[in-house]
Amino acid sequence: MKEKHYRIVIAIVYTTLPTALERIRKRTHQPVPDEVVEDLHAFFKTKAERFMKLPVEIYLYNNETDFNLLLSKKNKKIVCRGKDDFYFDISRYCGGSS
Repeated sequence: MKEKHYRIVIAIVYTTLPTALERIRKRTHQPVPDEVVEDLHAFFKTKAERFMKLPVEIYLYNNETDFNLLLSKKNKKIVCRGKDDFYFDISRYCGGSS
């Protein structure tokens, strides 16, 4: 995709599993089985940090209560904006700042 000059952006949104299940259960237009939500949450809990190694633009959000940008990585520059929960500890990428 980079060879074709596409802009590659990864955005990962976090919320706790109970909150995700509650929100999905309230959807009448797009029902998703609990097992699917649980599997996806477990997948991102163990695999989300792998995306940090990619040479692409990345945005990490916490959506537990509000849509809060926690970290942005663009052109090898990382900006951290919070210490909220995420699938992994983002502090190691923040260089002590937040």
